[in-house]
Amino acid sequence: MLPRLKSAARSVITVAVTTGVAVAVAAGTAGSASAAQYVSTPTGGVIWLTHAETVAAARSGLATYISTTPGVAEHVGVYMRPDSRYRQAPHRIPGKPGLFVTVRTQNLVAETAAHPTGRIGILINTRNPNVPVTVAQYWSH
Repeated sequence: MLPRLKSAARSVITVAVTTGVAVAVAAGTAGSASAAQYVSTPTGGVIWLTHAETVAAARSGLATYISTTPGVAEHVGVYMRPDSRYRQAPHRIPGKPGLFVTVRTQNLVAETAAHPTGRIGILINTRNPNVPVTVAQYWSH
C-alpha cells in the first residue's frame, strides 16, 4: 500500500520508522527480547517503543526533528492520554478536521518517559496520506 501514498506521506513514514529504529539502537534494545514491538493493524501498524526506548527518545531529542522539519511536521498527529498535562486547551482550526493542541512531539515523549510504565507508539496509517503518522502516549497507573 505504500506505493499508493503521496511522496510526502512515504517520507513521513520513513522518518517515523527510522526514528523508531534509531531509538532502539540508541537504547541498546534492538534485537533483544525487550525491543520495540511492531503490531499490525488494519490501516498499517504500530511500533511500540519499550520504556527504555521511550526514555532514550526523550533524551535524544529525535522527536524534535519530527515536529520541526518542514514537509514532515504537518503530516504527523499525536494521541494524548486524557490525563496528559498538554491536553488542557484543545481547539479547532477552521477548515481542518479534528481537535488541535499546541504542543511539540518532544514534550509528549518527555512526559511519557517520566512515567515508570510510559511507552510511545508510532502509528503508521497508510489509509490517511495527510496524516500517515501519529505519535501516541501510553502509561498505566
